[in-house]
Amino acid sequence: MPSDLTDKDYLLAVDVGFLATGLALFNVKMGYLCLVETECVKFKFKKDKDKYASVLDVEHVMEMSRRITAFIDKHGVRNMVVELPHGGAKSSRAARTMGMASAMIADIAVHKQLNVEWFTPTDIKKAATDKVSAEKDEVMAAMGSMFPGINDIPKVRREHIADACAVAVAWTKKERSEK
Repeated sequence: MPSDLTDKDYLLAVDVGFLATGLALFNVKMGYLCLVETECVKFKFKKDKDKYASVLDVEHVMEMSRRITAFIDKHGVRNMVVELPHGGAKSSRAARTMGMASAMIADIAVHKQLNVEWFTPTDIKKAATDKVSAEKDEVMAAMGSMFPGINDIPKVRREHIADACAVAVAWTKKERSEK
């Protein structure tokens, strides 16, 4: 961390997911968002016929948690904003795994004693594009315009990082409207 910055100068924006979690670290010292680093935490265990799917899912969450926590520790993060899906999963497995991912990020916040704010997908779509029904490609394009460095990231990872960036934009707009 540069010597003139404190942990209050950084904001970690998170697009939480079971298969992939987008992380975007911002310097907010000057009152605007300056993208410092991004990461798409993605991990896939190989199927193991000797383990139940639920065991593999828990091991998956544990590895994702380790990687996200390592990113937080590396940067001394104290403040986090998170897109927290509000439901609407297409299957019972999708609902279960999203619940696991949401619980994972909440647990990390508690154990790392982070200041956290939660935003819905609707909040971030509106903040990014001024449309509550924006498609993923529209959010990616808007965030690619604001933060051109993400445009070089492969699309499969960029979509999660763009959503994380949009969470930070939603937070900034909320902060400005409250002043």
